[in-house]
Amino acid sequence: MVEEDSGWIVAGWIKESLGRVLANQLILRGWLRGTSSEDIGELEIMSNDSGVRLIEAKTPITLSQFLDHQSKEASEESEAQLVFWNDVDDQNPQFSPLFYLQVTNFECGGYSIGISCNLLLADILFKENFFQKT
Repeated sequence: MVEEDSGWIVAGWIKESLGRVLANQLILRGWLRGTSSEDIGELEIMSNDSGVRLIEAKTPITLSQFLDHQSKEASEESEAQLVFWNDVDDQNPQFSPLFYLQVTNFECGGYSIGISCNLLLADILFKENFFQKT
């Protein structure tokens, strides 16, 4: 395996694994939508094969440099860059994915995997079940 490609290979494996997992996890495959005009602010999950987003990113530093920077400055902001997130769009919730996976490639060939999900999916038992099937 070529070092510079390691994170991209991992992203490929994640895509393949997600395809298998999502076949059985219908709730992850959906987007949010409003329930009706009477229930303003009420949302439901609509299963439509559009709920997970995989983001592939690259950073110009090595993993060692990143970890060294973390221990010196304890910067939550730099850690947050390893996990993608967008808030739910109040006006158009149907365009708000419920689950994000981010593979970040470091210059040294190392990588990180960041996972974030909507609060609607944050039930610990649900996540535990998801990871058992991955």
